[in-house]
Amino acid sequence: MAAVQTATAETDLNGLLKANKAEALSRLFASDAAARKDVVVIMGNEAGDTDSMASAVLLAHLLSHPANAGGRTIRDSLKLPEDTLFTPLMQFLRKDLRLRGENEMLLHLLDVDPSSLLFLDDLPQDRSRLLAGGDHVKLALTDHPSLSKTWEPYDELSKRVVAVIDHHADDGSHKNAPLRVLMGPGAGQVGSAVSVVVDLFSDKGKELKLSMKLADLALAAVLIDTDDLRPMPRGKATEVDLTAGRLLAVQSSLVRPESRTSFLDTAVRFGGDIAASAAKADSSFFAKSHTSLGFSDGLSPSSLNSADAGEGVLARTALSTYWAVLSAVKLDVARLSSADLLHRDYKETTVDESQFRSGFSSVPVGLSEWIRKKDLSPAGGGGGGGGGKGEDERWQKYWSTIDEFMREKRLQWAVVGTSFRDDGEEMDESNDSTTAREGKHRRELLLACRGAPASALFKTVLSTLESDAYAQGLSSPDSSSQQLLLESPWKGRRLASTGKRERVAGLDEQGRWPQGDMQVAVYIQRNARASRKVYLPAVMHAIRAAAASVPK
Repeated sequence: MAAVQTATAETDLNGLLKANKAEALSRLFASDAAARKDVVVIMGNEAGDTDSMASAVLLAHLLSHPANAGGRTIRDSLKLPEDTLFTPLMQFLRKDLRLRGENEMLLHLLDVDPSSLLFLDDLPQDRSRLLAGGDHVKLALTDHPSLSKTWEPYDELSKRVVAVIDHHADDGSHKNAPLRVLMGPGAGQVGSAVSVVVDLFSDKGKELKLSMKLADLALAAVLIDTDDLRPMPRGKATEVDLTAGRLLAVQSSLVRPESRTSFLDTAVRFGGDIAASAAKADSSFFAKSHTSLGFSDGLSPSSLNSADAGEGVLARTALSTYWAVLSAVKLDVARLSSADLLHRDYKETTVDESQFRSGFSSVPVGLSEWIRKKDLSPAGGGGGGGGGKGEDERWQKYWSTIDEFMREKRLQWAVVGTSFRDDGEEMDESNDSTTAREGKHRRELLLACRGAPASALFKTVLSTLESDAYAQGLSSPDSSSQQLLLESPWKGRRLASTGKRERVAGLDEQGRWPQGDMQVAVYIQRNARASRKVYLPAVMHAIRAAAASVPK
């Protein structure tokens, strides 16, 4: 992954990334044709979660340093010059790293300076033109199936994609990419994009040598996205994830007695009281549950150390604690504003037929809790759950935040999916994890549109979503799991003043916001296992179908 391609797997990770970034910028900005050596820019998705960050870094490393004959074959399949540089790009601004506490913690644990990574703001404002400026620049995608339509000229840049490795639904993009592996819904639905990368380069779990820090990074992504390697159907870990977890775990800090304690202590110190509480609670839960299960649930201690049963138990417990701390820090969003929550886990796409720009925000807080955030407080205080004028003011501020966000992103459609526990615990969108592992998991779905063209389709789009037409059109065996099961009207917490569950306020009967041209629908989503991997393609299908039905 470094600029000097002979670097070994044990080279310092920060040093590798720093050298790689410097060489990548040199090649991208080279004006002399002789200096314009080939570079493949590897991007995770724009939400910038751990899986995106880790899969991009891991893929860049494995393409730079094939670990076995299979890896060499994969590298050769790209038909690129031997001195090609593979560089990971974080597809978001460096300043937005603060929205991802778990990523900040990971970089701290791995002694990686954020400045050693390549972010969007390391490139000029016309970065699309830079990437499209020469045939020496190619693109690769991890943790998303298609290049975002925000990259323009899209048609030209789309042709530059040479690899797609993902665990989302295959939307048919980049069919001519030499390396194209998608294990999403209908094709195994692997829990983590990192697991797909490991499966591909390890020859189905046989061999994959990594440095300890790179293994720590990749393992974090697999643990987060599979709820501590909890196997299906209760969890999200497939055999591919479990195999990847084992391969990464045995090379990580957590199976080594000399590094395990200090590694976790550093993580807990960085995460503060929330991380400490999570570590303590999860260690207790792990000991109780796995005693009764005989360690048969997920990754077993014997797979981490078959020679010493006691050491294997310590290693497996450490993995569980690592996950608990990461999840707790990830879900600690109390410090974030409402606008931050919309930006924190955001993806954007465009419906080709209509050019509708659509944004999808995943938020680990339920609406009832969200509208009580400090930044939505009424000017004179109040509105803390008793209903009345103060509550109405909160809703008005909430709709204003959504409207401002849509204007900032130039969206015609905005979708907000919440994911949380009904006992007040926050819930992670991407992997259904919770540090206490208790409480009923809930989801809500909010759909908003702006502008006359989108508003004309609003009722049709809602009808398609409410009928689960997308899931009914799938032929895969797991089509029933793709249903959203939307229910309206939305009902939140019980209000102290009336004893009734709260309802949406600030909109007219048609869902229109009187202070702008926005129209909104809010639902309870009864299929709580249908994450954004499910509702994003369902919404896009509904918009596409509605747009196609309009007479030309």
